[in-house]
Order: sequence, then structure tokens, then C-alpha cells
Amino acid sequence: MDSLKLRNFKLIMSILFGAGILAMFLYVCIRGSANDPYNALSYASIGASFLLSLIFVRKSPKKILITLALGINVVADYFLVLMPSEQNRLIGVCIFLGVQFAYFLYTMFLVKGIGLKIVWIAIRVALCLLAGFLVPLWLKLDTLEMISLIYIVNSFVTLATIAFHLRFEWLTFVGYFLFFACDIFVGLTYGAGLLGITGTFLNILLNYDIAFYLYVPGIFIIALSSVWEFKNWWKE
Repeated sequence: MDSLKLRNFKLIMSILFGAGILAMFLYVCIRGSANDPYNALSYASIGASFLLSLIFVRKSPKKILITLALGINVVADYFLVLMPSEQNRLIGVCIFLGVQFAYFLYTMFLVKGIGLKIVWIAIRVALCLLAGFLVPLWLKLDTLEMISLIYIVNSFVTLATIAFHLRFEWLTFVGYFLFFACDIFVGLTYGAGLLGITGTFLNILLNYDIAFYLYVPGIFIIALSSVWEFKNWWKE
């Protein structure tokens, strides 16, 4: 398939998948079930984003790692979305650490030079150690909460690394920012009691599934970033 036909095929498939995911997203919202994080359509939309990325998987290590991260994401959501329970929530969050590992490898391909790679790895490790030792001094965390804390710290470093390469990774950044913000709202919702969240903000967290509104678009945009290579947009 020549470059023009391939680009047109990518465009058509991106539009078709986007329309399907948007339809599922709006259906969940309009039906008023967005507050239900276990809705099967939510899971289907994440699976569709992974499928789009898989269809156009390339030999580029960065793009393969994004597809891999989305695939692990689908597995994690199986436990968190379709099979919710206390035990499965722990399993799902542990699997999400695999998602973070894939994105960590992705950022290593973004960073040029051994020295800078070591700096970013040191930052990631240092922040995890600080969070792991300091946060429990103020908050009593169980196993799930501790794993979630390590996850969100790694996710923050991933977001920061992508931000430093915004010129060619801007689409990945937009998607990952929404993904990161989703995780923040999930943490605030489940940790409201631990964090002492009350009043209007607590009502907003409980009555509006903000995480869902961020999650589905974020994952789809990340999938798009694996399909399109904007650095060589006019050369494809």
C-alpha cells in the first residue's frame, strides 16, 4: 500500500473508530449511567482504542510500546470494570503497573543520551522512594493505596517526560494528560475519606463520573498518537 493510500486508510479508520467510540461514550453519558464505572460500553470503547492502535502497529519501538500499554490497559480494565471486587481491584491496579512500565520504556526512547536517561530514571526512583516513605507518615495506607501511590508517582514522571518532548509528542501528551487526570479523580473519589474531602467537592466527585469523561477520550487520543506520526506527517 503506497503512502497516500495508507494515509487515507488511516484517516478513514480513525474517523470510523472515533465515531464508534464517541457514540458509546455519549450513550453512557446520556443514559445517565456514567456514574457506573462498570458499564460494559466503557470497556468496549477502551478495547476499540487498543484495536485501532493494533491495526496500525509499526516497527517503531515507541509505537509498539504504546500499543502494548493499551493492551495491558484492556487486561487491567477487565478486572476493574467488568469483574469488580476488592480482590480484583488490587489485581487490576497491579496490572496497571505494567502499563506504567510500558510507558516508562516509551519515555526512554524519547530521551536522548545515556546521561539524561539516568537522570530521568533517578528522578522516578527518588520520587517513588520519597512517596513510599513520607506519605505513610501522614496517611495510613493499605496495600492497594500504596500500590496506587507508586503508580501515580510513576505516571506523573511519565507525563513530565513527554511534556519535555512536546514538539513531536503533543498528541501523546494531550491523551496522556487526560489519562493522568482521570487517575487523579479516581484517587480522589476512592480516597475521599482518607483525604478528608467533604462538602461541594465531594458531592461533585460522587455525582459526576469525571474520571470517565477524561478516560475514554484520553485513551483514544493515545491510540491515535500511535497511528499517526506527526514528525513525518508530510512525508508519509
